[in-house]
Amino acid sequence: MSNEENMFYRDGKLSLRHRLYGCDVPMTDLDFVCCEYDRCQPLAIVEYKHCNADPNTLRQRPGVRVIRALADRAGIAAWVALYDPNRWVYTIMPLNEQAQQLFGARLLLNERQYVEVLYRLRKTSAPLEILSRLSDTIDRSIKQKIESEPLG
Repeated sequence: MSNEENMFYRDGKLSLRHRLYGCDVPMTDLDFVCCEYDRCQPLAIVEYKHCNADPNTLRQRPGVRVIRALADRAGIAAWVALYDPNRWVYTIMPLNEQAQQLFGARLLLNERQYVEVLYRLRKTSAPLEILSRLSDTIDRSIKQKIESEPLG
């Protein structure tokens, strides 16, 4: 891989160049978008964001709106997962009906709960040997902070 590609210069150059094409052909960088799939069939589109991201502005960002539209067209779930890499806690922002059905009212999940949902999405259960390796706690201060802030 070239040094320019490793340093993301190519992406920056493309973004700047695309702006020359005019306002009538917008594009957005979808950041860290992942597709959950099973047997080569898409099940969900997930936008992962670090927990430092502002949850109150996410739903209206073009990239998130595009993800929701793509998922709706495909008939699959879409959500934003704000993750805390120090505690492996996920704050979930469902973007469509399928994601709301999948997560229910739970918006703050520990790692084990989140992985259980990923397996449920595939209509199977997570193996205990995998679940036993995952974090299964939520720090009380994080829970209080999340519950006190409205999400998008």
